[in-house]
Amino acid sequence: MKIKYLPQTDTMFIHLKDGVSDNVVDLTEDIAMLVDKDDQPLVIEIYKDASKHVDLAHIEIEGMKVQLDIQAKPAQEAAG
Repeated sequence: MKIKYLPQTDTMFIHLKDGVSDNVVDLTEDIAMLVDKDDQPLVIEIYKDASKHVDLAHIEIEGMKVQLDIQAKPAQEAAG
């Protein structure tokens, strides 16, 4: 699973598993789920106002081992 947040557009992609998307299911006005040919979920997209739907400052993961790959921008680059 991979979670990607794009602050420039305030969008978030939660990749559940690899596969070929066959259909898009709108869950809300701002959230959609990409599914494969068997209607199995592949990706959840929050394509508008992700920061309003998700508490980006608090992420908890329970019941599994996790490997973190945090790719933060240097302070100079993030500032401008």
